[in-house]
Amino acid sequence: MFEPLAELELEKVFVKMIDELDETGTLAVSHVGHILMELAKEYPKESIFLLSEIAKYSKSFETRKYAVDILSELTLKS
Repeated sequence: MFEPLAELELEKVFVKMIDELDETGTLAVSHVGHILMELAKEYPKESIFLLSEIAKYSKSFETRKYAVDILSELTLKS
């Protein structure tokens, strides 16, 4: 039986999705950085937790680095 979407940890689902796209070569790391930057611009407060999860759990060093860089920018602006 499927878990209701509201009960899933959406941040971890997003991290897994990014990693799977990155592994298959479907999504270039530069595109991941662009997606994360746009997300942070649109939802700065909401994206802090998501970016910290990506920084901790992403398999890609470059993706983790993008997340840390964007988090640094967000916290400096706060």
